[in-house]
Formats: sequence, C-alpha cells, structure tokens
Amino acid sequence: MNHIELRKRITELQADSVIQEELMRQNGDELIDILNPVNVIKKTISGLAHDAEVRQDAFSTALGIGSDFIIGRLFRSNKSIKGQVFTELLSKLANRYISGNSTAIKDVIGRTISRFLHKEPQD
Repeated sequence: MNHIELRKRITELQADSVIQEELMRQNGDELIDILNPVNVIKKTISGLAHDAEVRQDAFSTALGIGSDFIIGRLFRSNKSIKGQVFTELLSKLANRYISGNSTAIKDVIGRTISRFLHKEPQD
C-alpha cells in the first residue's frame, strides 16, 4: 500500500468510527429510555389497560368501593351495634351482588351514558 491508499483507508475507518459511535449513542439513549422507571410503569399500565380481565376486575372493584362509600354515608351514622352490623351486612350483600353482576351493571351504565350523550334535543 502506498501513502495515498493508506490515507484513504484511514479516512474510511474514521468515517466508520463516527457512524458506529452515533449508533452506540442512539442505542444507549434507547436503553436508558427503556429502563427509565417511569416508562416501565407506563408500559405496564398500558398493557394492563388492554387486558379485558383486568379492566373487568378494576370495574368491579370501583363499583364495590362506590357502593361501600354510599352505604357508609347513608347508614354509618348509627352508633349502635345493630346499626353497625346492619351496615356491614348491607355492604357485604351489595359487594356480592356487584361482583356477580358486574358485566350486566357495566352494560346498563354504558347504555345509560350512551343514551345521555346521544340524546336528541327536544323542541
């Protein structure tokens, strides 16, 4: 190899080195992005949000919490033992009913909201 060919080869290798460094930088940025805890949590939640069973369980849980809140507001002001037992019994029965019928309840709520949103104005 003569001097000109050697210089040409060095220039090619330097150009390859610059390209490889840029690729490594991009891969490092992607790795940092993937391992970022916030992004990991976002991807996990996103994956769970698309799972029908998780959505159904979350809906049932939300209905249970809502019913407990309402029953608590209506009946927990009673300080007697009978009142507390009645409130707990009512809460347990409501949760059992909700967990057994959450799909039907969700359908009814969905239809009601749909009717409300698509209600035609009356003249």
